[in-house]
Amino acid sequence: MFLKEIIEASRGKTVGFKNIKICGISIDSRTIKKGEAFIALEGNQFDGHDFVDKAFEKGASCAIISRKIGKTKSRAILVPDTLRALGDIARFHRLKFNITVIAITGSAGKTTAKEIICHILSKKYNVHKNEGTKNNLVGLPLTLLGLRPKHDMCIVEMGTNRPGEIKRLSDIARPQVGIITNIGPTHLEFLGDVKNVFKEKFDLLEALNEESLAVLNADDNFLKKARAKGRTLYFGLERPCDFRAINISTKAGNISFTVGKYHFRAPLLGRHNVYNALVGIAVGKVFGIKTKDIAGLLSDFKNPFKDRLTWSKCGKIDVLNDSYNSNPLSFVNAIDSLESFSKKRRRIVIAGDMLELGKKSKRLHTEIGARIAESGVKIFLATGKKSRHACSGALKKGMKSVSVMYFDNQEDLIKAMPKVLHKGDVVLVKGSRGTRMDRVAECLSNFSLK
Repeated sequence: MFLKEIIEASRGKTVGFKNIKICGISIDSRTIKKGEAFIALEGNQFDGHDFVDKAFEKGASCAIISRKIGKTKSRAILVPDTLRALGDIARFHRLKFNITVIAITGSAGKTTAKEIICHILSKKYNVHKNEGTKNNLVGLPLTLLGLRPKHDMCIVEMGTNRPGEIKRLSDIARPQVGIITNIGPTHLEFLGDVKNVFKEKFDLLEALNEESLAVLNADDNFLKKARAKGRTLYFGLERPCDFRAINISTKAGNISFTVGKYHFRAPLLGRHNVYNALVGIAVGKVFGIKTKDIAGLLSDFKNPFKDRLTWSKCGKIDVLNDSYNSNPLSFVNAIDSLESFSKKRRRIVIAGDMLELGKKSKRLHTEIGARIAESGVKIFLATGKKSRHACSGALKKGMKSVSVMYFDNQEDLIKAMPKVLHKGDVVLVKGSRGTRMDRVAECLSNFSLK
């Protein structure tokens, strides 16, 4: 980018210089490359202004800051808010490209759906996407800054945990296609209730114009009546819609279903992934991918994330690793996936807390515990203060006390696993990112029974 573009986009003021070559944007003084501009972001645990000097030592061309400090006297762009400046610069860069931007949000499934869409569209287009879950006010702008003339399309995932974030992300990305996978009780600590979750997600549709496309879940109580300004397509399982799956099978490790006269299969776990596959089918068809090609692409799709409900054999047990994050909707989906395994095998759930549920946390954890009991799980191991309520819910729903085990810390839970797990067990590991249940999954990956 040119300096004048950054100044125009961020409405910043240069301090002590008029012209300089800028070859990119970085927010990390550890990985910044020579010639890149360093944006000093401020977070709860850090302040980028403390690392400006290090960025210059690594060869930063200038620093974008919100206050004057140290060596920035001669090479700084002063802005009121560095986070907002990052988004504004990214929007300016995105608008230089006459390409289709597809934005996807939802309470669960958005990352998998994004990966499926990208896998299908890459058959015909050069697709740029956000890596992993770089879906917030930092990650999405950085994704857009990666756009190059070679790209035909861009797919961005949008996450939120506070009111107004989807509106801001949409303003930055300027999408022509908006997808909402579902609406559920997520981030209630800041959003309050599910109605507010819907309002927040709906801001994506509000950002679309009359020539745009919305793709929505017809089975979701909030989305089935939602309308966008432009064309709207619906996908689902339960009622007639544009892309409806029937003849659904969810045998362990695979889903299969029919849409119209075509049969589809994907190496994914659980009924909820049929919805994610339908999103890919719908978007693929809209952008000219042949149905037979979509079917073939779905059949060889590989989930790139080892902690997103992936199934692996670990010695003499099977592990469903869904440790990346957790909320009530995704937890129910994970339990449904566990149920797809033979009833002859013992099903085990190892869970940490679901975070950011606010005042509804106790009730929602209790309900998850009840759902675990109803699903026929034989052993339930839990850790985390909030997971006590999940244990209570399981006990109230009829699980025997010897089958429900609560641990004060994760270390004790891990130590207990060799005594609890048996040959042939199917084990689900689930928890919010902050609970670090990935460490439990990692222990299971090296697990061996005597």
